[in-house]
Amino acid sequence: MTTSIDEGVESKLLGKRVELEKNEEPGNAIYYFKHGLRFVHPYKHVFTCFVKRRWIGSKLIDVYSKEFKAFSRDYYVHALNCHQQEEVQATSKFRGKIRVNGKGVDEEYVLRDGDKIEHETWREETPVIAGLPAIVKESAEFLIVNKPSSVPVHSCGNFLHNTLQNILVNDLGFRNPPNAKEMAKAAAKTRAETPAQAEEKVEPLQCRGEIKTVHRLDRQTSGLVFFAKTQRASDRFRKLMIDNKISKVYYARVRGDFSKCRGLDSERQEVRVSNMIFCVSNIDAFWDCCEESQLKFEFKDKAKLAVTRFKFKRYDAESCTSLVKCYPLTGRTHQIRVHLKHLGFPIANDQ
Repeated sequence: MTTSIDEGVESKLLGKRVELEKNEEPGNAIYYFKHGLRFVHPYKHVFTCFVKRRWIGSKLIDVYSKEFKAFSRDYYVHALNCHQQEEVQATSKFRGKIRVNGKGVDEEYVLRDGDKIEHETWREETPVIAGLPAIVKESAEFLIVNKPSSVPVHSCGNFLHNTLQNILVNDLGFRNPPNAKEMAKAAAKTRAETPAQAEEKVEPLQCRGEIKTVHRLDRQTSGLVFFAKTQRASDRFRKLMIDNKISKVYYARVRGDFSKCRGLDSERQEVRVSNMIFCVSNIDAFWDCCEESQLKFEFKDKAKLAVTRFKFKRYDAESCTSLVKCYPLTGRTHQIRVHLKHLGFPIANDQ
């Protein structure tokens, strides 16, 4: 198991769900395969967000150059100065166009409160391992899939079509949940029913074959992923997670001989890590951990308690790696990889 810094920093930092054009729906994505990898043909996409408070008074070009490092400053300068161009060309090196409030602006534009920023460009998604994910079990309410490494569970960063959910939609005929408007209509219809009628029904989210994510695994982590096929199943799974009635177990291959880990219980072959975990840099997706007494002032409000139990399984002398069983007792971002690094045994192929 390993985790990875997300590709496509821009969409992650926008903090808003991107708005898709109709011709960008996952069902219309075109995959192609090469060297054992699944690729997506480039497609036009619009990133949309409203100005953040910290951006107000700053030049738009400076904000893009500092926070959205998926492209170079030269690219953004060109994207700001080509707003009179009718179409963004997929084959061009500088193939973007940036507008504010629906109008073209130049690189000297200073952001104001309430500004809506749109960045139109051609996206090239990162390839993932080819082949279909194996369906382990399917019932009327749940779909359980064995997710391969390299594939994100849902749309994020530089991935929209090359995700586990959308591969299931495109290649195996499942369907994504409805958008917000459709869900509002369905909720209004449900409220019109009596409680007894609502309790009796086991309805799909909107239509047969629909799947909804109820949890996730990191992109570079392989393992079982549950999808809900009914709203009731989704709600029940979420409640079990909140009530800590679902436990997670991971296997990690780490560098070094874990049997020599400091603090390891020689009889049980286990060690427990409990400390504060925090994000050092959102842009670089860098996380760290330390004892609460050692926290720097700038991280005190961001740090959260993270607890992980590790059990040594075996050591492979040829590769100088160990297999370790990991039990995250809290659900902090990247806590397993951060705690293993803290112990001096980082994940072997961590990027």
